[in-house]
Amino acid sequence: MEVDGARQLLKNVDSEKVLSLYIMPPSVQELVRRLRLRGSEDEATIQRRAERFKEEIKYKDQYQHIIINDELETCINDVKALIREKMNI
Repeated sequence: MEVDGARQLLKNVDSEKVLSLYIMPPSVQELVRRLRLRGSEDEATIQRRAERFKEEIKYKDQYQHIIINDELETCINDVKALIREKMNI
């Protein structure tokens, strides 16, 4: 869910019933590098996404957890651990 949708949801739902995660790249430069490597978007779109990231990161502290996606496998394991913790399993 994008930041705007998540912010609306978090305003209207009991935080005990929600697990909110802000998953982010280590830097805007890394975001741009990854988008370019994918090759699925033109340069203008990549720049718009970079600018949007700079705006959205301002809201990261509104989430229960912040995960930096520096290494994919570690990120996945961190998310799984938080889900297990939330579900008490």
